Amino acid sequence: MQKDYNPYLGTPGFAMSDSGVKIWYEDIGDPSDPAVLLIMGHSFTALSWPNYFVQPLVDEGYRVIRYDNRGLGLSTRMIKWTKSEAYSTRDMANDGIAILDHLNIDAAHIVGVSMGGMIAQDVAMDHPSRVRTLTLAMTTGELFGKGLSRPSAYFITNVLRIMAQNKGQLNAETAPRINVAFANILSRKKLTAEVEELAKITKFEYSDRGGWNFACAPQHTEAMKKRGGRWDQLQDIKQPCLIVHGTIDPIFGTDHAEKLHKYIPGSELVLLNDLGHFLPHDRCTELIQPLTRHMQKSQDQ
Repeated sequence: MQKDYNPYLGTPGFAMSDSGVKIWYEDIGDPSDPAVLLIMGHSFTALSWPNYFVQPLVDEGYRVIRYDNRGLGLSTRMIKWTKSEAYSTRDMANDGIAILDHLNIDAAHIVGVSMGGMIAQDVAMDHPSRVRTLTLAMTTGELFGKGLSRPSAYFITNVLRIMAQNKGQLNAETAPRINVAFANILSRKKLTAEVEELAKITKFEYSDRGGWNFACAPQHTEAMKKRGGRWDQLQDIKQPCLIVHGTIDPIFGTDHAEKLHKYIPGSELVLLNDLGHFLPHDRCTELIQPLTRHMQKSQDQ
């Protein structure tokens, strides 16, 4: 462990999904406050929800729960995985519900980013009574959906460049600089304030959490592909829904957010100018303000 460094803000624990998958979570804030379940995206752990985003929500009076999706972090990993063992985002939605069950939470505000937003949609559709509000950030309703924009050439070219520079090696030495470089690509600009913390968190992943497990990358991709499109089913979402998207997202263009907005009845769409597929510290308030307003509105009704 890095001396005097601890990124945790709350109480860690494990929940067991009905499929026998063990899910690590961190429970932050007052248990009597309304719960917010944060669902992270493809290949990234709970700690990718930055503390500078989590702590303000706690300060606003919310109990925040972040967790490692199956396949990585301290949750159950499947190293020798084949497509015959593929799970879908609906299975991953059940993992989130298992945490709520374990903590005796009847319903929570569900917030998903990227692939986590796709999981969040499945939570809302498959377990509607467990969802107070739904927030979908930087996400889509279908991976590689027909007629929708694909990841940009900028994104693909730069990811390949980074991996080539590091000779495809992912370890405790290369991972911090890969994570920082990847964050720069996702945000489409050179980060400064976040660099030191990103490097520390990455080192912590290796010293205390078993390191990054990119064996889960094909698993998560297959989970999205196996689920397929759910556009026609989105009209069944009745919970208040907020859709937040950056105008320069290099993975999902704004057309993905606009289509979600079209298909989810009564949803609110917030487009953030000059924001990519990453939440920089200096843009955090721009997401927290509509999010807390959205959640508070449902509690006032």
